Amino acid sequence: VSQSRYTKDNLDTIPRASQPTLNVSSQALGSAITISTNRASTAFTHTLKYTFGNQSGTIATNVEDSTSWTLPNTLANAIPNGTSGSGTITCETYSGGVLIGTRTVAFTATVPNNATFQPNASISSITEGQSGLSAFSVFIQNISRLRVQSTGSGNFGATISQIRVTIDGGHLFGADVTFNPINKNGTLTVTLLVTDSRGHSTTITQNVTLVAYFAPRISSLTANRSPNDQGTDLSSPINFEIAPISNQNARYYRVRYRIVGGSWVLLFENGA
Repeated sequence: VSQSRYTKDNLDTIPRASQPTLNVSSQALGSAITISTNRASTAFTHTLKYTFGNQSGTIATNVEDSTSWTLPNTLANAIPNGTSGSGTITCETYSGGVLIGTRTVAFTATVPNNATFQPNASISSITEGQSGLSAFSVFIQNISRLRVQSTGSGNFGATISQIRVTIDGGHLFGADVTFNPINKNGTLTVTLLVTDSRGHSTTITQNVTLVAYFAPRISSLTANRSPNDQGTDLSSPINFEIAPISNQNARYYRVRYRIVGGSWVLLFENGA
């Protein structure tokens, strides 16, 4: 039995396209994934491309073994109503500048719930919504109607699905809302919650102060002859109180008397 052996150095490269793999199949936007080409020959180079929804682009060219790709935030524009979506990475394999084949691998991109992607929110103004109170520069307990105007906008394709304003546990929905009078005084917190079409939300707060108010009250009123019980003059001491409302509340009072069955006669009046 005879045998022969033929040996040749530098065998021809088999033109086989590289199959890419990922270190993670799902990654948040703004974070990186590593793409390995798994090339069959050191002579191979690669161009890596991606498609994601209606977006596409080139990740890198002349890649040999691997490359790192940071998922761009703009991919979120393709999923305005969701927090995740699927895409494809295509690996084009070249040998000596000649394309020998393509292979793909799928990936999932997620939209993180952070400041970059959360909606924008702003309280534009908190003003008096009750007519007739232009003389006051403060909000008044149980009288003022707080009008809250706000704005909200989505980021990276998202739209605003809800704007909610909360004061003292009461909620109103919309960018321009007016609350009924609140029977509290002191510092209250206005909370604005803006939610976008992805379900992400932003909350901001602003404090307002309601000045105490109570209806005018008379603590004592007497009427006596003066200077004694045989006198012909009338003495009528009166003690009353009004809510000062930061010294902006005008006051007026008057005292009248009448004989039983007769007409009222003005005794005294004062206004300030």
